[in-house]
Amino acid sequence: IWPSADAPIPLDAIILPDISMARSSLGHPEWLRLDLHANIFRKNWGVIGVLVRHIPITYQLDGGPLFSYRVQHAPLENDYPHSEVQAFDGERHLDTRESVPEDLHLEWRANLLEAFNTYIRPSEQWAIRNAPPKSYVPEPHPDRKD
Repeated sequence: IWPSADAPIPLDAIILPDISMARSSLGHPEWLRLDLHANIFRKNWGVIGVLVRHIPITYQLDGGPLFSYRVQHAPLENDYPHSEVQAFDGERHLDTRESVPEDLHLEWRANLLEAFNTYIRPSEQWAIRNAPPKSYVPEPHPDRKD
Protein backbone atom coordinates (compact mmCIF):
# COMPACT_ATOMS: atom_id res chain seq x y z
CA ILE A 1 0.00 0.00 0.00
CA TRP A 2 1.82 3.08 -1.30
CA PRO A 3 -0.36 6.20 -0.99
CA SER A 4 1.29 8.28 -3.73
CA ALA A 5 4.33 8.28 -5.99
CA ASP A 6 6.11 11.03 -4.06
CA ALA A 7 5.35 9.61 -0.59
CA PRO A 8 7.91 7.48 1.25
CA ILE A 9 7.33 3.73 1.24
CA PRO A 10 5.11 2.96 4.25
CA LEU A 11 6.06 0.29 6.77
CA ASP A 12 2.77 -1.49 6.06
CA ALA A 13 3.99 -2.21 2.52
CA ILE A 14 6.20 -4.95 4.03
CA ILE A 15 4.39 -7.85 5.64
CA LEU A 16 5.81 -11.12 6.91
CA PRO A 17 5.73 -13.99 6.34
CA ASP A 18 6.87 -14.96 2.87
CA ILE A 19 7.45 -11.57 1.28
CA SER A 20 7.02 -12.03 -2.44
CA MET A 21 9.93 -10.80 -4.54
CA ALA A 22 11.65 -11.53 -7.83
CA ARG A 23 15.32 -12.20 -8.49
CA SER A 24 16.89 -9.41 -10.55
CA SER A 25 19.06 -11.99 -12.31
CA LEU A 26 15.89 -13.53 -13.76
CA GLY A 27 13.66 -10.54 -14.48
CA HIS A 28 13.48 -6.75 -14.73
CA PRO A 29 11.58 -4.56 -12.23
CA GLU A 30 8.90 -3.61 -14.75
CA TRP A 31 8.05 -7.31 -15.19
CA LEU A 32 6.68 -7.26 -11.63
CA ARG A 33 3.84 -5.02 -12.75
CA LEU A 34 2.47 -7.81 -14.94
CA ASP A 35 -0.21 -9.33 -12.72
CA LEU A 36 -0.21 -12.84 -14.11
CA HIS A 37 -3.05 -13.98 -11.85
CA ALA A 38 -5.44 -11.35 -13.23
CA ASN A 39 -3.70 -11.23 -16.63
CA ILE A 40 -3.35 -7.42 -16.64
CA PHE A 41 -0.62 -4.79 -16.42
CA ARG A 42 -0.74 -2.86 -13.11
CA LYS A 43 0.50 0.62 -14.07
CA ASN A 44 -0.36 1.96 -10.60
CA TRP A 45 1.94 -0.54 -8.84
CA GLY A 46 5.34 0.60 -7.61
CA VAL A 47 8.36 -1.68 -7.45
CA ILE A 48 10.86 -1.65 -4.60
CA GLY A 49 13.80 -3.94 -4.09
CA VAL A 50 16.58 -4.92 -1.80
CA LEU A 51 19.87 -6.66 -2.44
CA VAL A 52 19.90 -10.09 -0.79
CA ARG A 53 23.04 -9.18 1.14
CA HIS A 54 21.13 -6.32 2.84
CA ILE A 55 18.33 -8.54 4.15
CA PRO A 56 18.74 -9.10 7.91
CA ILE A 57 19.65 -12.81 8.15
CA THR A 58 18.99 -13.28 11.86
CA TYR A 59 17.04 -11.36 14.42
CA GLN A 60 16.69 -11.63 18.17
CA LEU A 61 14.77 -9.36 20.52
CA ASP A 62 15.67 -8.98 24.20
CA GLY A 63 17.33 -12.38 24.62
CA GLY A 64 14.34 -14.21 23.10
CA PRO A 65 14.53 -16.90 20.44
CA LEU A 66 16.77 -16.41 17.45
CA PHE A 67 14.79 -15.99 14.23
CA SER A 68 16.31 -16.30 10.79
CA TYR A 69 15.32 -15.17 7.30
CA ARG A 70 16.07 -16.91 4.05
CA VAL A 71 15.59 -15.91 0.46
CA GLN A 72 14.09 -18.86 -1.37
CA HIS A 73 13.62 -19.12 -5.12
CA ALA A 74 9.94 -20.10 -5.36
CA PRO A 75 9.07 -20.15 -9.07
CA LEU A 76 5.40 -20.06 -9.99
CA GLU A 77 3.83 -21.52 -13.11
CA ASN A 78 3.95 -18.23 -15.06
CA ASP A 79 6.48 -16.40 -12.91
CA TYR A 80 9.89 -18.09 -12.87
CA PRO A 81 11.76 -15.17 -11.17
CA HIS A 82 9.40 -15.34 -8.14
CA SER A 83 11.18 -15.66 -4.82
CA GLU A 84 10.23 -15.20 -1.19
CA VAL A 85 11.85 -13.94 1.99
CA GLN A 86 10.77 -16.51 4.55
CA ALA A 87 10.99 -16.31 8.35
CA PHE A 88 12.08 -19.24 10.54
CA ASP A 89 12.17 -20.04 14.25
CA GLY A 90 14.99 -22.55 14.27
CA GLU A 91 14.01 -24.86 11.41
CA ARG A 92 10.26 -24.15 11.74
CA HIS A 93 8.99 -22.04 8.85
CA LEU A 94 6.75 -19.24 10.17
CA ASP A 95 4.21 -19.41 7.38
CA THR A 96 1.28 -17.52 8.89
CA ARG A 97 1.06 -13.91 10.03
CA GLU A 98 0.02 -15.11 13.49
CA SER A 99 3.17 -17.23 13.87
CA VAL A 100 5.45 -14.16 13.71
CA PRO A 101 5.67 -12.33 17.08
CA GLU A 102 4.35 -8.76 16.71
CA ASP A 103 7.47 -7.03 18.09
CA LEU A 104 9.69 -9.06 15.76
CA HIS A 105 7.40 -8.30 12.81
CA LEU A 106 7.56 -4.55 13.44
CA GLU A 107 11.31 -4.32 14.14
CA TRP A 108 12.39 -6.54 11.25
CA ARG A 109 10.17 -4.69 8.74
CA ALA A 110 11.57 -1.33 9.89
CA ASN A 111 15.14 -2.58 9.39
CA LEU A 112 14.33 -4.09 6.01
CA LEU A 113 12.62 -0.90 4.85
CA GLU A 114 15.88 1.01 5.39
CA ALA A 115 17.61 -1.34 2.92
CA PHE A 116 15.02 -0.97 0.14
CA ASN A 117 15.58 0.97 -3.06
CA THR A 118 12.78 2.32 -5.23
CA TYR A 119 12.94 1.08 -8.81
CA ILE A 120 9.54 2.18 -10.12
CA ARG A 121 7.15 4.56 -8.37
CA PRO A 122 3.40 4.03 -8.70
CA SER A 123 2.13 5.14 -12.12
CA GLU A 124 5.63 5.73 -13.58
CA GLN A 125 5.65 4.60 -17.18
CA TRP A 126 8.45 2.37 -18.48
CA ALA A 127 8.66 0.25 -21.59
CA ILE A 128 8.75 -3.45 -20.82
CA ARG A 129 12.07 -4.99 -21.79
CA ASN A 130 11.79 -8.36 -23.48
CA ALA A 131 15.41 -9.49 -23.17
CA PRO A 132 16.30 -11.14 -19.85
CA PRO A 133 18.78 -9.41 -17.50
CA LYS A 134 22.51 -9.80 -18.15
CA SER A 135 23.57 -10.05 -14.49
CA TYR A 136 22.23 -10.26 -10.95
CA VAL A 137 22.69 -6.49 -10.46
CA PRO A 138 19.51 -4.54 -11.32
CA GLU A 139 20.16 -2.89 -14.67
CA PRO A 140 19.13 0.74 -15.26
CA HIS A 141 16.17 1.08 -17.57
CA PRO A 142 17.14 2.64 -20.93
CA ASP A 143 14.21 5.11 -20.68
CA ARG A 144 15.22 6.42 -17.24
CA LYS A 145 16.58 9.97 -17.39
CA ASP A 146 17.95 10.45 -13.86
